[in-house]
Amino acid sequence: EFISDVIKDISGLPAAAFMGRSRATFFEKVLPQDLPRLQDAFEGAVRGGAMFSVDYRIRHVNGDFRWVHDHGRAVRDGEGKVIHVDGVISDTTERTQEKERFNQLVYYDALTNLPNRELFVDRLDQAVQQARRKKESGAVLALDLDHFKRINDTLGHSIGDQLIKAVSVRLLKMLFDSDTVTRIGGGAFIILLPQVAKTEDAENVANKLLTAFKSPFLINKHE
Repeated sequence: EFISDVIKDISGLPAAAFMGRSRATFFEKVLPQDLPRLQDAFEGAVRGGAMFSVDYRIRHVNGDFRWVHDHGRAVRDGEGKVIHVDGVISDTTERTQEKERFNQLVYYDALTNLPNRELFVDRLDQAVQQARRKKESGAVLALDLDHFKRINDTLGHSIGDQLIKAVSVRLLKMLFDSDTVTRIGGGAFIILLPQVAKTEDAENVANKLLTAFKSPFLINKHE
């Protein structure tokens, strides 16, 4: 068994902290939500001798976490039995964060952090394909704020921006995680409901949203 001292850069612990211990000691450092993915990859290599390649996060002793890419292979003896697993772990934190920042700029609205038009179209395409495959249906709702331009012109864009943010929060609270709310500009939004059994269900959601907007917004003492 060998573990490079570079593991300290990733976990904050020296290699000696892992040597001579079960792999469970290392698995304890993996974020719980990522652990099943790593375990499946590792166990697949042990059982079937397959190569594996997996990304996950390791908790550093300072409380931060590091993104790592782990790839390796099972090593067999002369009889074809798996005797151990060789692997290399690379710290990909900086690269992953750059990718996340890029995705945020490309696919999300800068003001509300809602998915933008491009991401909406992608999710709509996926929803349509799934609906056709499963012979299900979905719905798209268009929502526009009346007189929003007047608010910007009379109270200023700062008040308008705060209102848009508040509207976004209210919309998200009324919908399921599987739904997509997109701001397409100004006070205009599009809502994707990927799983709607019948037309009446979409109407019910629309009415629920209209009811939610009967309560006023209070922005800097302006109602």
